Amino acid sequence: MRIDLTDREFTKVDRGDFITLGDSVDGDGEVINVVEGELIDMDAVNFSGGGNTGRYRFKRDDDTEFGVLGATILDDLMRDAEVGQYYRITYTGMKKSSKGGRPTKQFDVEKGD
Repeated sequence: MRIDLTDREFTKVDRGDFITLGDSVDGDGEVINVVEGELIDMDAVNFSGGGNTGRYRFKRDDDTEFGVLGATILDDLMRDAEVGQYYRITYTGMKKSSKGGRPTKQFDVEKGD
């Protein structure tokens, strides 16, 4: 199911306040599965458990900013992402990994004009 974010309101977020697609909810209590905007920054964060994940900051057409916390598959898909480019990221559900059968989040990443 694709959620239309066109009419949703976004507020500016701190560097540490990133959403997690498929888990975070918007102001209406709906799970956020799709985001889109111009990529304005990306970096990585190291968690105390030893894992690293990407952090991606985007700007919408109305100049509001938001951040997305990466996941294994998303980080792989965003590996060659370019700051200044427009992207749509869609969380598509969970799938068991081929290594160990652990469930992993799946995503589609589309690059805009």
